[in-house]
Amino acid sequence: MTTADMLLRAILESPEDDAPRLVYADWLEEHGDAKRAEFIRAQCTLAGMPDGHPTRPALGDRVRQLEAKHRRSWLAPVRRWLDDWWFHRGFVEYISIDTRRFVKRAEDLFCYAPVQRVEFNHADGRVRELAAVPQLRRLTHVYLNRRNRDDYGNDLSDADVWALAAAPLDRVTYLSFGGGCASEEAFRALAASPHLAGLRHLRVIVHTDVPWSALNAPRPDSRTADLGPKLATWFAPGVAEVVEDVNPC
Repeated sequence: MTTADMLLRAILESPEDDAPRLVYADWLEEHGDAKRAEFIRAQCTLAGMPDGHPTRPALGDRVRQLEAKHRRSWLAPVRRWLDDWWFHRGFVEYISIDTRRFVKRAEDLFCYAPVQRVEFNHADGRVRELAAVPQLRRLTHVYLNRRNRDDYGNDLSDADVWALAAAPLDRVTYLSFGGGCASEEAFRALAASPHLAGLRHLRVIVHTDVPWSALNAPRPDSRTADLGPKLATWFAPGVAEVVEDVNPC
């Protein structure tokens, strides 16, 4: 294992700590990659800087300049797998990715960056497979959302929600998914999951433009009124909310 590999591993193992990132930035600068080092330091500084700080606008502009110029090379190892991404504190923290691709490439992705937030696209019917991926333990935010008006996927089925309850989501604090088709029993299993003890926000989306009769599911006007109060009793106070989505694009 090279020095660069060891420094990166320290970042991956302690994603909340800036110190390994700044050590890596020093090493990059010493080995000729001053722009990447500057980007890491600048984003770490921004993350801890108050919104009204007088130097924040200029530093933010510099970060955007660096990313615009260099992101193609910085993302080269993983760019072809991603639908979207963003950098935070110098590294890719959020990605949007097809669920099947994540299952196949999770090990490679998490060797590259301390990813903590993932939007899983086309996850309906694939949550059981997703739940077997050990890298889920590294995530803090999980989104299972629809991508366009004509795609009724990502309204998770009972089987999907049961699989989600068994998934290794031990660090997850935020979970969002289309739940118009799931039963009360599946939601109860989710609420009782030992893997979601740290959950602070559950966002259940009910898509009002889904052809509910074709899916043999309750209509959203009655489902939303019913589900919200029940979730409030199954989950800790203030954790769960039900949202009607009439324009999922």
